[in-house]
Amino acid sequence: DDLCPHLIGIGGLASALKARIEAENGSGAALAAKIVELIDEATAKARGLARGLCPVHLVSCGLQAALAEIAETTAMTAGIRCTFSGDERLAFTNNTLATHLYYIVQEAVNNAVKHAAATAIAITLAREDGYIRQRIADNGRGIEERQGGVGIGMQLMKYRALAIGAFLEVAGGREAGTVVEVVIANPEDHSAHPGN
Repeated sequence: DDLCPHLIGIGGLASALKARIEAENGSGAALAAKIVELIDEATAKARGLARGLCPVHLVSCGLQAALAEIAETTAMTAGIRCTFSGDERLAFTNNTLATHLYYIVQEAVNNAVKHAAATAIAITLAREDGYIRQRIADNGRGIEERQGGVGIGMQLMKYRALAIGAFLEVAGGREAGTVVEVVIANPEDHSAHPGN
């Protein structure tokens, strides 16, 4: 609870130090500026970590708004094209389902940025024939070109899909990149089953 305010306080002191150094003789101002920058980054990461532990915005805003936020934040922080397209007919009343779908998207997007060197990511969430289909497609190095795709992130996505009874497929895209697809029976339509 007090980590972010603590970092902000340190950032304020570092900013004051930078201003004092600049006013006196300027030597060391660049180093002080770098300290301020790193503290700002640490504060942003701490906020992201706190949000990740308890994604309150999932409950208050809904899954689609949270996925749109992932796309917007990724585009801004990674400097790439990241979009979200959702089906306004989908409403998630099951927070456990929404949370697992959210984290699968977050992991797939992180993998695309960090490991695939993607410059474009498309996140879609749709309702099709009694199923919910979530798709994350990127234009980076395909899964085959990377290190086998058996890292902890991949295992976590598989675990999350299994926990909600979903089918998860991770494959190379048609032309390039990787596609992560999650298919789950729509909880409102009990006649559908993933994998059929």
